[in-house]
Amino acid sequence: MVLADAERAGPLIDALGPYADRNLIQGVPVGWGAGAWYLARGAHLRGDAPAARRYADLAEHLHARWGARLLPHPLHSLPGVPTGPGRLSLREQQVLVLLAAGQANKEIAARLHLSVHTVERHVANIFLKLSARNRAEATAWAHRTGLVV
Repeated sequence: MVLADAERAGPLIDALGPYADRNLIQGVPVGWGAGAWYLARGAHLRGDAPAARRYADLAEHLHARWGARLLPHPLHSLPGVPTGPGRLSLREQQVLVLLAAGQANKEIAARLHLSVHTVERHVANIFLKLSARNRAEATAWAHRTGLVV
């Protein structure tokens, strides 16, 4: 959702509300994903944090069920949304799970159908978000938080 005006978000949220659990496609596709993904961003823009969280959780659930793993968390990179340890994207979480299992970047890339460069970027983002200096610290964080057991 490329919308920066909270006042204009209201009518859009009202119009999209009934379609929260549907896959929306616009253009060629210019945008796609669960309606809840867009609703989460709109609710955040309007300052409705509880609704934004509910819609974000629904979008994450639907995208996982549909296999839409390339979509970022709906609230990722929005103003006022923390980007700390609890805010790893779904893809970063997947990379971290494989990293914690001892897989090398090349193995992670093959498993997730990504380039090694993309995996390296995800690993760097994970380290930054977790304030981890290396793979061991990131792995320890994953165990402490229950991401891996």
